[in-house]
Amino acid sequence: MHLLLYLSILFVGSTSAAPQVLYLNNFYAVATNTIWNVEDYSALYLPCFPVLTICFTTTNNDFITQKLSGFVYITSAKQAADTDFSVFVIGTDRKISINKKYSKLSRTVILNTLYDQSSNFYSPMRTSYVNNIQQDKSAKLWLHSDIPDDSYSQNPSKGSIFNNPIVFENLDNNNNVYQTEQFFDNIEPLQISFDYWYILSNGQISLTIEKKWDNSLVTNTTSKTSTGLIMNPVRGSFANTQVNFDYDAQNHRTTGMYFTSYIKSSIDVELYSTKSIFYEHFEGGQPVIGMQVSSQNDATTLFVNSSSVLPGMFSLQYFVIDGATV
Repeated sequence: MHLLLYLSILFVGSTSAAPQVLYLNNFYAVATNTIWNVEDYSALYLPCFPVLTICFTTTNNDFITQKLSGFVYITSAKQAADTDFSVFVIGTDRKISINKKYSKLSRTVILNTLYDQSSNFYSPMRTSYVNNIQQDKSAKLWLHSDIPDDSYSQNPSKGSIFNNPIVFENLDNNNNVYQTEQFFDNIEPLQISFDYWYILSNGQISLTIEKKWDNSLVTNTTSKTSTGLIMNPVRGSFANTQVNFDYDAQNHRTTGMYFTSYIKSSIDVELYSTKSIFYEHFEGGQPVIGMQVSSQNDATTLFVNSSSVLPGMFSLQYFVIDGATV
């Protein structure tokens, strides 16, 4: 049943203000809730269920207000005027195409809506399923949690949860650092269960985003060189996960991960092969930002295990590169 609910919110303008997200169930009725520091000419987006109407009077009690599941996303005026800035609310399937000049960075914000959690304990509150990712080899793609700031000076890779291509740092014979890039033609479907997240990109990219949750705990990669994502939101429940790599037994392969976490409980990651096990332990309470590790142990399987069903937020971009040594 769709309910039409009313909430009293007053937005007060400002000459300069950062983007922000306001959860509607934090604003109780019977009084006007004043939101300061909202720029003139900024844009408002409301991904919510049930349907919400914002007005300036209300008779709702606090019980009804607490049932609101949506939030208000307020951009800056600069973002609202930017033709390379866009926002999509994922209530139904959306096919998104981004085709920008390579020197121009595009910002695409994704707002997830409430997902029905009744079918499975581990299902997230909000999620989107990203599939059919097609990326020109000259294009670059970075995925981030949260919302983009208004500085427009952001390093696209800083704080990202997923990158294509992946940049590797190497040492030459003189111990000098140099960088190489690995572009992945094949990207596995990505389950992204943040309330909101965004895409930074340049070049030609297309993808499909669905309001869908795939509860598979075992994934089989679909190419011998491929990359994908395992993640858990801050309030999400996590079940131990396994990825089986498609591989050619005659070829060596490099496997690894790009890891970011703000976990409360420990996470263990294993790259398993018949020869050896490459193992990383991440302790709760110790943030990790953009840690990159790789192994040449010819791994066939990735295991991600947690000591708790509520470990906290982490993202793990895994990769396998056939016939290569990074």
